[in-house]
Amino acid sequence: MTFSSTETLAENFRKTGTVLITRALKTISDESVSPEEKIHQARVACKRIRALLRLVRKQIGPNYNLLNIYFRDLAAELSALRDKNVIGHLIPQMDDAFTTEETVALLSAVTAGAEEAEANNTAALIALAKEKMTQGLGLINETSVKKASPEQLMKNLKHIYAPGRKLANSLKAKSAEEDFHTWRKNTKYLRFQLEFLSSIDPQRMKAEMIKAEQLACALGDEHDMTVLCSRAGRAESANPELIDKLKSTALSRRKKLRKQCISKGKSFYAEKPGAYTERLVAYWKKSGSE
Repeated sequence: MTFSSTETLAENFRKTGTVLITRALKTISDESVSPEEKIHQARVACKRIRALLRLVRKQIGPNYNLLNIYFRDLAAELSALRDKNVIGHLIPQMDDAFTTEETVALLSAVTAGAEEAEANNTAALIALAKEKMTQGLGLINETSVKKASPEQLMKNLKHIYAPGRKLANSLKAKSAEEDFHTWRKNTKYLRFQLEFLSSIDPQRMKAEMIKAEQLACALGDEHDMTVLCSRAGRAESANPELIDKLKSTALSRRKKLRKQCISKGKSFYAEKPGAYTERLVAYWKKSGSE
């Protein structure tokens, strides 16, 4: 979903927000789509909308906080069942460290109680997503948006890029989980914003999006391993030695993933914030999108 150079910022904002929400609602209403995928797509829509809000933050004023909190809280409510799906994929991928019997035992221990929670909550979460997304659509279309020059819009993007660059240059493999989590969110927001603005120079912006996506995916893998480390630490099992082995394996792999993320991050965030956004403004002006 990209902004159009022939439409105002207000029109682009409402159109983009509307498309993101209506696509999620269509998926939620599709009986051929699994419940897990419905919830996943609703969460992705919330993340994209929050990236959109950050791109026009100064232009929507006080409405920014209202809308950001609304979609943040909805995404948080829909994340309740995510851990089980992450673990269900990760542990079987560790077949080089565990036998088939050990994998089955670990899945049972680490996801204990999740099946019952899933059965009880999935339908309610889908209904909640549909209700809140529908209400959110109204909020988006009621939002006033001031005009903005390319420089003003890029100043908003700069507020996402700058913290990401700072983290890329300061994080270590032993840094706090929350710092990596923040870095992952910032990088995702930036990747979505680059997509929204890709029409200013499709070829060059695509290259930026690919680099941002690669880093976001690497940080997503690190986050998934952090989820596994956390769940393993709370697992109860008749075989504590097997759980300890899982913890050790997960921590080792997370350390390796973090080093990869830091390497990718320093490359992606090599430019200073001012230079990065000035380059994007130059693309914009050259393309005639101003």
